[in-house]
Amino acid sequence: MSSLYTPNQLVAYNLARIRKQRALTQEQTVELLAPFLGVRWSVASLSAAERSVDGKRVKEFNADELIAFSRAFDVPLAFWFTPPPAAEDARLATPDTVDKGLPFDTLVDIVFGRTDNRHTLEQALLAGSSHPDPGPVTGRLDADTAIQLRRRLHGAFGDLGQARQVLERVASMLEQLDNPDQNLSASAGTDDKQPEPTDTGQHHKLKRSKT
Repeated sequence: MSSLYTPNQLVAYNLARIRKQRALTQEQTVELLAPFLGVRWSVASLSAAERSVDGKRVKEFNADELIAFSRAFDVPLAFWFTPPPAAEDARLATPDTVDKGLPFDTLVDIVFGRTDNRHTLEQALLAGSSHPDPGPVTGRLDADTAIQLRRRLHGAFGDLGQARQVLERVASMLEQLDNPDQNLSASAGTDDKQPEPTDTGQHHKLKRSKT
């Protein structure tokens, strides 16, 4: 059965995940967050926020907290809405999907935009950007597109490094099939070679008899 995550549960999941990735205790995390939150959470509050991923008492995070988290951990805001690992059978829970949920690719589209609606985001970023050249903004959008594509490829084919190795072997086999004459000539060349004659004791005897 699929695991269902609400957006708030997903934030809780990623909050616990990044804390563990950074090898921080809950006490250290509380100290890290305090300057950016403007208040000092208790360890119990942080623990409850992380545990809300189990769905019993889900914390409702607000925009101020997400900005504070991003500044404290130095990650983009979108990080808090990144899906669990592709190997986990999980879906996004929303009020309109009841108990079925949505594929997490839908969340990726919501966070990063689709090719058919990203112009709205691009225009808003350009309007609010201090860069005279749109390059830095559009470059980031291109990078986001690459992230979406890589995730979808990973979901379809698994580990991309292993997939590349398999494809390279298949390409090598196809190349050999496309050049049968070359393969035959190569093997024939090795068969036509005669072994070099060895110097035997009989040869030495003949030379001595002539002297």
